[in-house]
Amino acid sequence: MNLEFAFRYEVYENVSTEDLVIPDSHTDQFKTQAYTFGLNYFIKGHDAKIQANYIIVDDPSSPKRGIAEVDNNVFVLNFQVGL
Repeated sequence: MNLEFAFRYEVYENVSTEDLVIPDSHTDQFKTQAYTFGLNYFIKGHDAKIQANYIIVDDPSSPKRGIAEVDNNVFVLNFQVGL
């Protein structure tokens, strides 16, 4: 079969802010999660493949801290040839 499904889950603690209650001794960490759903198609006899991935990004949100989720989902199309 020339078709392959792919899935990847990633998490990043990428936003740090001071705690609103104890700002001098505690820092709050917020995380971003990314879910990648993909499809790989292998072209027989040509050592090539086409990849299509859709990445759903779930950003942190905390209105009290001024952190708003951004709509930054991504669709990626790749073509790869091996030599």
